[in-house]
Amino acid sequence: KGEQILAAPTFRLIEFLPETQDGLRFFDESVLQPLWETAAFVDRTLAETDPNFKQFIPYCMITQEDEALNTNVLVYTRGKIGTEARLHGKNSFGVGGHINPEDLQGCTLLATSAS
Repeated sequence: KGEQILAAPTFRLIEFLPETQDGLRFFDESVLQPLWETAAFVDRTLAETDPNFKQFIPYCMITQEDEALNTNVLVYTRGKIGTEARLHGKNSFGVGGHINPEDLQGCTLLATSAS
């Protein structure tokens, strides 16, 4: 059994995220709750190769605007630990990644059968 990551059935996500629609979308609990309720932890290899699954991969950028209205973006160099060797030692301007079971311990934001 490999790394377990949070994923949802593709058919459920397509109801809310049409593949032909790009851009920023805002969701409230009425959209997120049904997605969360159908989510489950599956083997990462399966989630990355089976089109019946879509992975939850939260990611964010940390920015700061200075007095001159310049936007500074946090950039860091990735370490040599992690499952994706192709990213070791590379610069990144965002933080985040797959959701593993231990990430939801104590989480009360949404009820889930995945925890």
